[in-house]
Amino acid sequence: MNPRTTGLLLLVAVALGAFVYFREVRGVEEREQAETAAKRLFADTKSTDVDRIELVATDGRRVVAERRGGRWELLEPLAFPGDAVNLDAIAAGLADLSSEKEIESPQAAEVYGLGEGAKTVRFRAAGGLRELRIGRAAPIGASTYVASGAAPERIVTVPTYRVTTLERSVDDLRDRRVTSFDRAAIEGVEVRWPEGGVRLARSDGGWKLVEPIEGRADDTTVDQLLSNLSYLRADSFDDDPGPDSETGLDSPELEIVLHPRPGADGAPAEPIRVRFGAERDTKRPVRGAVKSLYHVPAQRVDDFARRVDAYRYRDLSRFVATDAKRVELRFTSRAGDVFEETLELSDSGWKGSPEPVDPGKVARLVSELARLRADAIVVEDARDADLEGRSLAPPRLRIRVLGGADGEAAAPELGVVEIGDDAGEGPYARTPSIASVFRLSPGVVEWLPTGLDAFRSSFVAKPVEAAAPADAEAPLAPEAATPDAS
Repeated sequence: MNPRTTGLLLLVAVALGAFVYFREVRGVEEREQAETAAKRLFADTKSTDVDRIELVATDGRRVVAERRGGRWELLEPLAFPGDAVNLDAIAAGLADLSSEKEIESPQAAEVYGLGEGAKTVRFRAAGGLRELRIGRAAPIGASTYVASGAAPERIVTVPTYRVTTLERSVDDLRDRRVTSFDRAAIEGVEVRWPEGGVRLARSDGGWKLVEPIEGRADDTTVDQLLSNLSYLRADSFDDDPGPDSETGLDSPELEIVLHPRPGADGAPAEPIRVRFGAERDTKRPVRGAVKSLYHVPAQRVDDFARRVDAYRYRDLSRFVATDAKRVELRFTSRAGDVFEETLELSDSGWKGSPEPVDPGKVARLVSELARLRADAIVVEDARDADLEGRSLAPPRLRIRVLGGADGEAAAPELGVVEIGDDAGEGPYARTPSIASVFRLSPGVVEWLPTGLDAFRSSFVAKPVEAAAPADAEAPLAPEAATPDAS
C-alpha cells in the first residue's frame, strides 16, 4: 500500500473517531445534562443565589429568613440569628429540586392538593422571586405532587423526602449557638462568679492575668474557655422570659465578657456578654446578645473554670517528648540517703542504670512530663521553710530531662521537676525556674514514682524466671506419690 493511501485511511479513521466521540460520548453527556436541566423545577437557580426564604413552620407560624452579610437572619416570627445548616439545606433543596415524572394532561390543581390552601414555599434568588407549591402524596410510590409558581399548569412528582426537608419548626431554623465570635479576635476576657473572678488580656507571649493579681495566665485554660463558649448550644429557648430575679440572672452563677479587638476604623468593638442563671429542672437559662433566653444543660456551667488558680500559669515542664534522650532521677529518703538512676534512650528503647527498667513505663513518664501542669498553686513566693515543710528542700525526687545522651556536648536541658510529700490531695511539686510551690493531681501516682519504693515496685524490670528443661521429669504431687510399701 502506497503512503498516500495510508495517509488517507488515517485521516478517515481520525475523522470517524472524532465523529464517534462528539456524537456518542460528548453527545450522550450533553443529552443527559439537558435532560437533568429539563427536570429541574428552578433550572436557573443556584443554592448560593438564594437569599430569602418564606415558609410555614410545622407549628403553623410563618417564617421569613434572609441571608445578610453572609449570615442567615430570622425576621419572622421573631428577630433571631438563623441556623446556617438548616437554611442552607433548604436553599439547596429548592434550587436542586428535580421532577421524577410529569403528569400528562393534568386535571384540576385541587385533585393533586395544589389548589387553594396548598403548602407554599417562596424564595428569592438572584433578585427574582420564585414559588413552590406542595400538594398531596401520590397514590403510588414515595412521591409528592408539586408545581412551581411560574408554571402552575405543569404538575410533576418529586421524591417525598425532598419536600419533607422543607418541614421545619421555628426552633430548627434558629441558631442554637449562644454566641458567635472569632477566637483570634478576642483581646480581653472577664470571668466572674459569686466568690470572685479574673480579668485577662492577650499579650504577644500569650494570655496574662490582670486582676485580681498580675502574672502569666494559663493559655490552655483560657483557650478551653473560649472553645467551650463557642460550642455552647441551646436545647430550647424562652422567648418571653420573666424578670432576671426569677431566672437567677440578676446574680448569675457565671458571667463571661469577651472584648474583641477594635474594628478596621479603630472604633471599639461591642463586648460580648454571656450570663448563666439558676438551675431549674436540670436546665440553666443563659443570656446572650438577644432578648430570648437559651436553655442549656445545667452541668455545662462546670465546663468553665471558676477558680483564680485555674487561670494562672501552672506548667511545670513543657517540651517535645521525642526530644528527650536522657532522664536523671535522684531519690532522697527522709534519713538523707540518696539513690540516683539514669535512664537513656537507645535504639531498642529506654534503658536504666544501675537498675534495669520497664521501657514502657519510662516512655509514659517522659510523655507526661512533656506537658506537666499542676492542679493548684499552694505557695505564691516560697521561702526555705515552705520548701522544707513540704519535703522539697531537698526534694523526695528530682527529675532532670535532657535532650542528649551522657557525654554528648552541651545536651540541652528540657525540664527539671522536684517532687515533695503528698498531703492527701496530690504531691507537692516545684521547678527551679518558678518561685511557687504547686500541687499535682492525685492521679499522677499512676505514672510518677514519688519515692524509691514506688520506683522499684513499678519501674524496675522484673527478672525473667528460667524455664524448666523440656525433658525434665515433673515431680509427682504429694497425693499422686506411690504409697510406701512398708
